[in-house]
Amino acid sequence: LCRYVSLIILCSDLTKSCVPVCLNGTYGENVTNKCVKQCPTGTYADDFLSLCVIDCDVGRSEFKDWSTNRCVKNCPSVPSLYAQNSTRSCVSFCDIGWFGLNTTRICTQSCPSPYYADISTSFC
Repeated sequence: LCRYVSLIILCSDLTKSCVPVCLNGTYGENVTNKCVKQCPTGTYADDFLSLCVIDCDVGRSEFKDWSTNRCVKNCPSVPSLYAQNSTRSCVSFCDIGWFGLNTTRICTQSCPSPYYADISTSFC
């Protein structure tokens, strides 16, 4: 088991050693201090930090994608998800009063021309 010094030290099964940063598609998990291939439920893999995080960083990979447990810059089209700014999450359906725009995969309060807001489906 790796011990703390002044920085977070993680235990890598890949290299069988203690490392300051997880490598090769693994992420530091702060409960066990291990490098893991998939982050636990409720946390998301941040590729920039190589850590499992609760909230994704605004400005980089800012949306929580529950379908992959990863932080993403753009929500995926398969499954069909939309970026909801209020929760910083990828969602199947936008919040009430917001509409999913297929071309950008975002939730918007007003649909751009030539689209219109379809209240019955909550999509542009």
